Amino acid sequence: QAFIDAAAQLPETVTEENYEAVEAMLENLLVIFSELTEEQQISDGIMTAYTKALALWEQVEGVKAELLDTTVATIGETAYDTLQDAVKKAQTGDVINLMRDITESVLLPTSVTINLNGHTWKGDGRATLSIAGLRTGPEVTLQNGTIIGAEGYRAVVVTNGNLTVDGITFNPSGSLQNEGLQSSNFGGGCIYIEKGTLNVNNCIFSGDAGTYKESASYMGAGKFVEKNAYGSHIYVGSDVSDVNLANSIFEKSESTFGAVAVFCKVLTVSGCTFTDNGNGLQLSNSNGVFNITDSTFNKGSKAINAAGGSKMTLNITKCNFTEFAGGPVVTSNGMLNITGGSFVGNHVDSNGVVQLGGGSLVMEGTALTGNTSGGVVKTYSAANVTMRNVTATGNTGTTSMNSGGSVLNANSISGKTVILENVTATNNEQTKEHGGAFYLGGSSNNASTVIEIKGCTITGNTAKNG
Repeated sequence: QAFIDAAAQLPETVTEENYEAVEAMLENLLVIFSELTEEQQISDGIMTAYTKALALWEQVEGVKAELLDTTVATIGETAYDTLQDAVKKAQTGDVINLMRDITESVLLPTSVTINLNGHTWKGDGRATLSIAGLRTGPEVTLQNGTIIGAEGYRAVVVTNGNLTVDGITFNPSGSLQNEGLQSSNFGGGCIYIEKGTLNVNNCIFSGDAGTYKESASYMGAGKFVEKNAYGSHIYVGSDVSDVNLANSIFEKSESTFGAVAVFCKVLTVSGCTFTDNGNGLQLSNSNGVFNITDSTFNKGSKAINAAGGSKMTLNITKCNFTEFAGGPVVTSNGMLNITGGSFVGNHVDSNGVVQLGGGSLVMEGTALTGNTSGGVVKTYSAANVTMRNVTATGNTGTTSMNSGGSVLNANSISGKTVILENVTATNNEQTKEHGGAFYLGGSSNNASTVIEIKGCTITGNTAKNG
């Protein structure tokens, strides 16, 4: 009975924290077992306890072997005690396997794949990973794990390289330092890239690095002030040729200049979720072409700010925007095309849900439901607007000052074209001014002004001033 009672005190698993105590308990069990008669040893209760003890012995030996093994990374069958050592020995195309959680900052000039194998990699005193090529940027793939920047530093910095990240969770480390980078805006808590290409797939970006520390010597030696950073999660410089973000989550960034800030000319976003961010996407190249498809934007102040120039093209296809509060959900002064998708339950005061500072909008097949705004579509400067096969239901307009419209508030249409085709507007309300559903203001006497309304169903809409 003493053997069974002692075996009952054993834990179910062995860890680095308890292996020494478990080993002592097992040695005591062996002494008790050796004092039993052969008949006692083969009894059912004793054998069950003995089998459990043997399994735990194997676990103890496994933990001891791991503690003795200093291997951090491998390339093929070759083991290395640090990841930097593995990187130094790596040849183009090698796969480096991370074998344990590490705290280490690494410089990488070589085209390799680093497979984290589910482990966590945290930086130590600078960026976790710095990628740089002298002439041609290396091709680097990071996959399957978690990467965290050291306190105040970025996770991945690419000054020249082509980076692919797949299945990585990023947790930014708070307010950022300059680290001698080109950008004066110091964003990119998870990924900062100045030149090359970026492909992101199946990743999670969670947390905030939405501020950077700027020297404030006027306040005294060593003093800093914190300012909003462009791209709390990802900062993309103007020399980057192509960016693809797919099937990834961006959440809990507080920066008003975007969880992702893009200064390059080409961006493709597909199947992504942006939730609870100060601003989701900051698009800042005046000649850029940005394609956003099959993505969800939920909560926060803004979803997409594309007010970077009249030559910018923003295509939004089959995307859903819900529960935003405060600022305009989508801002554009270039060419904006919205196809399919929906804007539901956004409450943005007197701002537009979709806000135009000029340029043009073509919206087709989109549902506009239950929004409170200065007009779901609102023009601050004269813009061409086409709404086709759009359904607008239960929206509330709050704009005053000689304007109105809960669905479309086009305050200046002089010399512009407004087309409403097969639009269904039902039970919308303008609570302060004119136009229960639509308001077309400004001079319509301009010979070049075009207004076309055809095939529309407009019923049950009300306005305070008719």
